[in-house]
Amino acid sequence: MLRAYPASPDCYLYGPICVAKSERGKGLARALFEQLRSLIPGRPAMLFVRADNPSSLQAHRKMGMRELGTFDNEGVRYMALTYSG
Repeated sequence: MLRAYPASPDCYLYGPICVAKSERGKGLARALFEQLRSLIPGRPAMLFVRADNPSSLQAHRKMGMRELGTFDNEGVRYMALTYSG
């Protein structure tokens, strides 16, 4: 990801997060991200999600993250995303 989309010096890498199936759709991922943002306000973040995981991509878009583009790693396609603080 960082080769395809170089990060700014103050950027942090976010994730991965794993939410149990029984807890999905309850806002847990958003709550975790909001807590993280409160601890390091104003800093940009970068992350990646498998391109074939529409639920995770949708959840991250709802958190205000925007897509940078895709990259491949060992034959798997990923979407790189960013949040501008």
